[in-house]
Amino acid sequence: MLLKSYTKEISRPKCNPGFESVHCTARLDQDIGAVIPYLNAALDGSEYLKDPPGGTV
Repeated sequence: MLLKSYTKEISRPKCNPGFESVHCTARLDQDIGAVIPYLNAALDGSEYLKDPPGGTV
């Protein structure tokens, strides 16, 4: 499965815009639910969320 398209949003944390970190949110146009458990196993420090399907890195 290859991604055909996506959009990304990079922003400051809404809770405290003065933080030196940034948030990056990717919105995918394809369903990648079957791949998420494999990404969780491959990415160190990530967390797999089962319901709703998603993850954090």
